[in-house]
Amino acid sequence: MAPPPLRYRRATRACALVAAVALVLVLPFGRARAVGTRSLSRYTEAQQLNTRKFLDGFVQSMPHLRNFWTGDDFCAWKGVTCLHDEVSISATNWVQSAVSSGRLPEVSSADVDVSQVLVTSICLRANGMNLSGTLPASWGLLRNLRQVRLESNSLTGSLPPEWSSLDRLVVLYLSNNNLAGTLPASWGESMKSLVILSLDRNALVGTLPPEWGRMRSMQALVLERNRLSGTLPAEWRFMRAASTLMIGRNDLSGTLPREWVGMSTMEWMDLHSNRLTGSLPAEWARLEFLEELRIQDNVLVGTLPAEWSAMKSMQVLDISKNTLSGTLPVLWSSMHSLDTLSIRGNQLSGSVPIKWRTLPSIMYLHLEDNALCGCLPLNWTSRNVAVTVDDAVMNVKCAIENACNGVSRDPISGTISSSYSSSAGPNDVIEASDVAFSSCVASASSASNDSSGYNAGGTSS
Repeated sequence: MAPPPLRYRRATRACALVAAVALVLVLPFGRARAVGTRSLSRYTEAQQLNTRKFLDGFVQSMPHLRNFWTGDDFCAWKGVTCLHDEVSISATNWVQSAVSSGRLPEVSSADVDVSQVLVTSICLRANGMNLSGTLPASWGLLRNLRQVRLESNSLTGSLPPEWSSLDRLVVLYLSNNNLAGTLPASWGESMKSLVILSLDRNALVGTLPPEWGRMRSMQALVLERNRLSGTLPAEWRFMRAASTLMIGRNDLSGTLPREWVGMSTMEWMDLHSNRLTGSLPAEWARLEFLEELRIQDNVLVGTLPAEWSAMKSMQVLDISKNTLSGTLPVLWSSMHSLDTLSIRGNQLSGSVPIKWRTLPSIMYLHLEDNALCGCLPLNWTSRNVAVTVDDAVMNVKCAIENACNGVSRDPISGTISSSYSSSAGPNDVIEASDVAFSSCVASASSASNDSSGYNAGGTSS
């Protein structure tokens, strides 16, 4: 049987986010300003002078750029796009060798009037790049920046607190580098325009700042594969625009905050492979748009909330490899969108509820390594539902040899183990780049004309 269309759904979700970001970048500039120009004539002398000084900094820190950035008209330089009142820098394949051994330039307010620098987008992330050095703290002076993409390089150092001044920044990708240090609390206090922030696959440490709950525009926050610790801040409930939250593969502890039900637009949450404890919050049943929840490979206990049957949008639920107990709730038969459920590796007991045969969308079930009794619903075989379960439940004599002695065959509620197995087949770990652009939105105005999209492939788990 072919795997479920999870990648398709992720790509659809990603494309929707791209469209939203492109709209945010384009709207403030108006249709008349979306016309590109190859001439400097539209810019004032001060804008030309200071933008050129800033661009010259790249030439000095990346000497090979001298082969490409020649002449007085920077609008004619490869990788530089000029629009009505903005300039974007985007490294495409031709410039890989030019910047592969470079560093990011600082900007001095003594030499450059940063208010006259027209650069709004810096995208240096082409395949084969290997930028080194640290993130320039002085870029916090570039108040016009709206997009910075520096992922998949070899950048080191910490996240500059000075960047909290970038109050117009909408998109920031720094994933897959060697960044260390903590998450600056000040970013949450000032960077109110951020829509996408991707910091996965670095070496970041420390706790999740409660102040980041003030990022009211945040739609996608990706922090996977770092060394973050501490608890999940209840204050993040104020990220009411958030639809994607990925914090898997860290060292987080504590409980799942009931308050996160305030993130009412959440669609995709991944908290797998941490040290989270406590029970599954019944309150999360009110996350009506949640489609994918992965909290496998933690230390969660308690029962499976019958209230979660109200999650009508849920498509993928992975709560495997925890310490959940009890029985499978009959009421979960009303989760009509659910097509993939993994509860393997817990301490589950009782039988598979007969009413689960009415789950209309179910295609993949991982129930093994529990203590289930009885048999599986007969119609699952005719529907080609792919089930992995202990042999005793699959045995043709399961009704006799695996009878549920003293255990209800159709429990209304109870506990369920929630744990994760990396070999779960179609339940493969979500990749962080599923929320990444496949190419840069070059600038506010060009976003509507480019065919930029998301990379539906994966980069981290």
